[in-house]
Parts: sequence; C-alpha cells; structure tokens
Amino acid sequence: MSWKKMDTPIEGCYLIENPVFQDLRGEFSETYKLSVFRELGLPEMVQDNHLLTKRGGIRAMHWQVGEYAQAKLINVIQGKIFDVVYDLRQDSASYMQHATFELNESSQLLFVPAGCAHGFQGLSDNSIVHYKTDREYNAGSQRAFLWNDPEAGINWPVQDALVSEKDAQSAPLSEALKNG
Repeated sequence: MSWKKMDTPIEGCYLIENPVFQDLRGEFSETYKLSVFRELGLPEMVQDNHLLTKRGGIRAMHWQVGEYAQAKLINVIQGKIFDVVYDLRQDSASYMQHATFELNESSQLLFVPAGCAHGFQGLSDNSIVHYKTDREYNAGSQRAFLWNDPEAGINWPVQDALVSEKDAQSAPLSEALKNG
C-alpha cells in the first residue's frame, strides 16, 4: 500500500491515507515522511504539537496570518474527534465554506492548508491528537473566531461543550475577518 492524497470539499485540504503494516505483534505506520510529502506537493513540517482533549472539549477556531500562516497535519492517536476546517482564503474556490471530519486512531491523516481556520471537539472521554505544522507558532499572528458563531454554521455534536476562556471570548467570524 502506498500513500494516497484524497480531495475534500475544501480546496487544498486533503485526507491522507498512509500505509499501515500489521503482523502478530500489532501495527506499524509512518505518519510523516518528507520525501513522500514532497512527492504529494505538500510542505515540509517543522513543529509538532500534542493535545489531550476531554469529551466535549473544543479547541477552536484558530489560524495564523502573514509569514506565520500554518498548514497542519492532524493525526488522532487515541479516541475520536469532530474536526472542522473553515476556508478563509479569499482566492480559494471554497472561500467561506467549511468541511467536517470525524477522525479517530484508525482514520486517515488530515492536511489543513495555511489560511484555513481549524478546530475540533473531543468525542471520546479522552482523545489524543498529534499535529504537525509547517511554520512555528507565533502568538502575535494567531487569530480566532467564536466557535459557536451562528454565521459560521458549524454544528458541533457534543452540546455540553468545554471551552477555554480565550476561545469563549473570541470575536464573531465577520468581526475576526475585519481585524486581519
């Protein structure tokens, strides 16, 4: 089995199927390989992040702007999440559209292009998510919009949401876009 890049409704956002090898001991898979990413036309990743999220926990809706705009490669290590990609790139065919994905430890990887807001909600008691970025995090270039803004139209599946104070105080989508 070889690596496969599959289109999603968001331009430049892909589900990536990576080979999984099984034997009597269990499984082995590569979750990132620079040479393969180059062949697939995807950027080199430079930072790794590891998150544990409780059921209902929302980490949303963030993106970075300018020279620190980040592409992300999402990999669920344990549990299940409801993942959202919101296209904020004005030159994109899918501008102001969003797509949702239910990801778990058996699903494909998700590649999120720079310029898209990204967030997710834990669907399991504890979900462990590992993601890579193609730019290092820079606090001054981070932007966010309100996770439950009706204008955004995201239907989060767990109604008892756990949200950080920072995410709860984010601006509505239209206001966040005005502020860069």
